[in-house]
Amino acid sequence: KGSSRWRLEVGRMMLRRGLGAVVQRAGLRTSVPKAVGLYDPSQERDNCGVGLVAKLNGEQSRQIVLDCNEMLVRMSHRGGCGCDPASGDGAGMLVGTPDRFMRLEAEKLGVELPPLGQYAIGMSFLPRDEALAAEWRASLERISRRRGLKVLGWREVPTDNSALGAAPLATEPKIEQIMLQRPASWDERKFDRELFMVQRVVELEARAVQEERGLEEQDLLYLSSLSPWSVVYKGQLTPEQVLGYYTGDLMHDAFETHVALVHSRFSTNTFPSWSRAQPLRNMCHNGEINTLRGNKNWMRAREPLLRSRYYGDSTSDLLPVASDDMSDSGNFDAVLQLLTRASDRTLPEAACMMVPEAWQDNDMLTPAKKAFYEYHSCLMEPWDGPALIAFTDAHKYCGATLDRNGLRPARYYVTRDDRVLVSSEVGVLPRVQHSEIKTRSRLEPGKMFLLDFEEGRIVPDDEIKETVASAKPYDEWLAARRVFLSNIDWPASTSLPAANDPVVTARRLVMHGYTTETMETLLAPMAIGAKEGLGSMGNDAALAVLSHEPRPVFDYFKQLFAQVTNPPIDPIREELVMSLVCPVGPEANILEPTADNCARLVVDHPVLTDQDLDKLLSSAGHKTADGREWSAATLDATFAVTPETSALSTHDADDAAGASTGPSALETALRELCEHASAAVVGSSFGDARSTVFSSDASSGASILVLSDALAGPDKIPIPSLLAVGAVHQHLLRTGQRGKTALFVDCGDAKEVHDVALLLGFGCDGVMPRVAYSALAKLREDGLVAARMRNMVASPEELPDDEALVLAYRKALAKGILKVMSKMGISTLQSYKGAQIFEAVGLHADVVDLCFTGTPSRIGGASFEAFQADAEFLHAAAWQGFVNATTSASLDDDAVPKLPNPGQFHYRNGGEAHLNTPHGMVQLQEAARNNSREAFKRYSDEVNEANAACTLRGMLRWRPEALARGARSGVSLDDVEPAAEIVKRFVTGAMSLGSISQETHEALAVAMNHLGGKSNTGEGGEDPVRFGDNRRSSIKQVASGRFGVTSHYLANSDQIQIKMAQGAKPGEGGELPGFKVSDYIAECRGTTPGVGLISPPPHHDIYSIEDLAQLIHDLKCANPVGNVSVKLVSEVGVGVVAAGVAKAKADHIVVSGGDGGTGAAAWTGIKCAGLPWELGVAETQQTLVLNGLRDRITLQTDGQLKTARDVAIACALGAEEFAFSTGPLVALGCIMMRKCHQNSCPV
Repeated sequence: KGSSRWRLEVGRMMLRRGLGAVVQRAGLRTSVPKAVGLYDPSQERDNCGVGLVAKLNGEQSRQIVLDCNEMLVRMSHRGGCGCDPASGDGAGMLVGTPDRFMRLEAEKLGVELPPLGQYAIGMSFLPRDEALAAEWRASLERISRRRGLKVLGWREVPTDNSALGAAPLATEPKIEQIMLQRPASWDERKFDRELFMVQRVVELEARAVQEERGLEEQDLLYLSSLSPWSVVYKGQLTPEQVLGYYTGDLMHDAFETHVALVHSRFSTNTFPSWSRAQPLRNMCHNGEINTLRGNKNWMRAREPLLRSRYYGDSTSDLLPVASDDMSDSGNFDAVLQLLTRASDRTLPEAACMMVPEAWQDNDMLTPAKKAFYEYHSCLMEPWDGPALIAFTDAHKYCGATLDRNGLRPARYYVTRDDRVLVSSEVGVLPRVQHSEIKTRSRLEPGKMFLLDFEEGRIVPDDEIKETVASAKPYDEWLAARRVFLSNIDWPASTSLPAANDPVVTARRLVMHGYTTETMETLLAPMAIGAKEGLGSMGNDAALAVLSHEPRPVFDYFKQLFAQVTNPPIDPIREELVMSLVCPVGPEANILEPTADNCARLVVDHPVLTDQDLDKLLSSAGHKTADGREWSAATLDATFAVTPETSALSTHDADDAAGASTGPSALETALRELCEHASAAVVGSSFGDARSTVFSSDASSGASILVLSDALAGPDKIPIPSLLAVGAVHQHLLRTGQRGKTALFVDCGDAKEVHDVALLLGFGCDGVMPRVAYSALAKLREDGLVAARMRNMVASPEELPDDEALVLAYRKALAKGILKVMSKMGISTLQSYKGAQIFEAVGLHADVVDLCFTGTPSRIGGASFEAFQADAEFLHAAAWQGFVNATTSASLDDDAVPKLPNPGQFHYRNGGEAHLNTPHGMVQLQEAARNNSREAFKRYSDEVNEANAACTLRGMLRWRPEALARGARSGVSLDDVEPAAEIVKRFVTGAMSLGSISQETHEALAVAMNHLGGKSNTGEGGEDPVRFGDNRRSSIKQVASGRFGVTSHYLANSDQIQIKMAQGAKPGEGGELPGFKVSDYIAECRGTTPGVGLISPPPHHDIYSIEDLAQLIHDLKCANPVGNVSVKLVSEVGVGVVAAGVAKAKADHIVVSGGDGGTGAAAWTGIKCAGLPWELGVAETQQTLVLNGLRDRITLQTDGQLKTARDVAIACALGAEEFAFSTGPLVALGCIMMRKCHQNSCPV
């Protein structure tokens, strides 16, 4: 809407009906909404612009305020606004305490301020309701006096809200400043620490009151700052509004400062939040902490160990530090404050600890710096993600640091009059002439820029790091206390040997869910080529929760991935910054750096070997952080077979699937396992359940726990390893014991990359895939390795042995784990571990609550009873022919089961349900070739029936009352939009030239142009010859500006589509093998024939929403008459991201399902990432409506759309356009051989 008319209408309504009516009429909210529908406020994200201006000698001046405000205003494009241009996402300014101004104001109140540094200003957001405000004032005064502070008085901060929009007005707080004085006996450090205690107690009290009384955010007290050295002026403002809103202070001639930090927020929502605006108390942040869930979990695990020498028993009053009620920046700021107030760490030291540079493989680091990082890696995992952190205490230090990838821009200038300028942008202070600049540079990855006001100089990065590195003898501590698993030679333990009997191996493979596809499609490529197997043509198999086959728990989870708000990492080109090395085991008090902190076990590779497990299970003379001997306890992760279950061997598969040893046997076993884990950590006995521990030397408490299903066999059923690890990890977090032990799993069901990534992501320190190693040996023994390598070796003697196969398999798993981490923009396994970066699809709430607490799960489904039934079915199939007698047991070798082949990857008649079946493809091709309505009806009926067994939309039914209402409406078919118009909403999916043939690519374009729909080039470019005829594709896709993207290409489009992710492999880049790059394709793509093309993840160079907004602007300049589309992939939070994209002024948004795509990818990417489009479209629709942004964009979806029913459901959920990919290819003759990546398709 026109902004001036809209604001005039709002003003009239305010006068006539009051603010509440305005907010309701305008569709605006007075608070951030609770979770509603598929919208989840915990998924909100924000990106920002950051700036800093300081005087090197610490001299206060008015010019610093004016310069910083200009810098903030010139970064307006890095902030956002929603429907109302007068309602910003948040902006603010942190300044050094303006002493001269504060004295003038205090005099007006009859208050005499002591010297600077002896009084503190508390910037307070209070409720507008005076009764509530009085309560909070009294509370703050009470807490301050209790800590020994003198309350000098309160000052009301004059504000001017005349320029604010309706949304910020609705939640505008009453802003006041409390003035506190320190006792004469306190030094500066104690004053600072006591103020921090007051702030934390107030915060925790506010949360408790909010929960108890059900108050909204604006009904609480929020302290923007409480410091003798700094004051924060911020709010839900646009950058242009900050100075005017705080006009009484910031515009006063006496208001001077020596330092100012500014921040402009670009949120993915339009909801008001004054407190989430930045700067925060010590820092402001441009970026996104991808590992936030893990960081919060590990901080919670450390809290029982925290004790500050300054706070003593009162340390607990500071806890919990991290909170789900705060943003990633808020949590980072809270931990930064804790480290600098409750310990002796300086601000730059704490920043280096939380955001370390890439040190593991950096040969350029000095030994002291490397020792510093190695030591602190034993204390805390990196807060990983793209981050520019600007920080200051406004007294001693002011600086900025970049994450190890350098994925946020930062430039700095030093002028000849000793002003320092740091900003996310170049040119934010155009008045600064070139002749005035003494030094200019950029902040490099992992580096720090630091001003020391006391010394009046810029401290070089090397000096900063060497200073903090030499503060303690870190190298000596590491040498004395740290232990590497790979370097020590502990004696072999009494761990159970792996079974080499081929009969037992065969039974164990079946019991743990192995299939012929597991062996041939997954394990064989990893063991032979040290990399995952590739597939193509997407995933059309049933969701695990809908499958009639027993599916592992791993299949109920989908990997999350980065899109728009932060970039994925390229694990090939950015290998230097990535690491799988992790310290594990008992932690110590991070507030007191001592040698004990590094008394940890360093695991080089998360996938253990038999020898590694033996080392873990052996006791040695090394000491843990709490002074104990390293000791291990192995817990039995199985549950017993009852007589009813053992009788299943005489039943058929259907009978076995329905049998159960009891409705809660699995859940009971999990809860017992958790209790035994707790007992093992403290070294207590297990009562009557001693049989659950079959190996332990941990009389003083286990520093290593190994959950093992090695005892599974004829009489015991293995607990699914993911359930066991998740339940024990969450239990130990709740009991405060997770920081006292390492947690490993020795299991039979972990086979592929996704399995290991899940175990690590839910808190496991290392995985021993015991049965997978037996499977590799079986591959060799059965001759599959020799058959696959017949053209790769000259003689049988050159074939790999079992050790070589294991080595290649572990290498493939390591590369796969790095790729999974990189999809989310995470560099280190230490940060990824426990971060729970997955979504559950089809799990019962009881399972999530016990085993995967806090993991997104929007679709209910499989319960413990269902998983128990699957485990029993596999157990019965594995041990058929086993006879259980009183004194003996025997195995009938003739009854050894064969590995099943349910057709999970490739269609198999009678196996797993698939959307694309041979009979269905015949029907579609007949319909297309003969223009047969009857054949298409048969095809549609078959697909709709398959949908019911495979997809969420297949479970949906039209509401009877809606159908009845439609029947009564009297709408005739003639009144409905004609088919000729409906098909104009249809497009073909983004299939690049090269992934499909030139003939197919052109045929799709001709067909869609004939219908009036649109075809999509994909990211492979297009032959310019086609621009002038009916082979022209209306949609031109771009992905990081590569593969044939030229000005000519962009100008010849009706729509330019920015590919942020693709359904076939979200978070990964494109890959075209060299043998597919023909002369023609190379010419279109601007590359070299025969050279393989592997691109970084889509828009790896789009680091944030504001970067995307800039690209959208540039593309609109490249083609002013076309519109700009942004392609996303369904995952939890995609609606939130879509809201940010709409605010970035995109015209069109695509939400793809995670099951589509023709592109080649590793099976992990095809099967295990991305959510169904039904969830993505519905969440996007609901979130955009909630934000008042729905009318800004056109919403399209794709992903295995095939029938009219699919289109109708997509439309009902919110889509307006519909993309088809597989269907058109099948109509042209594709028979789904899934050989696209091999270039050996028979069609």
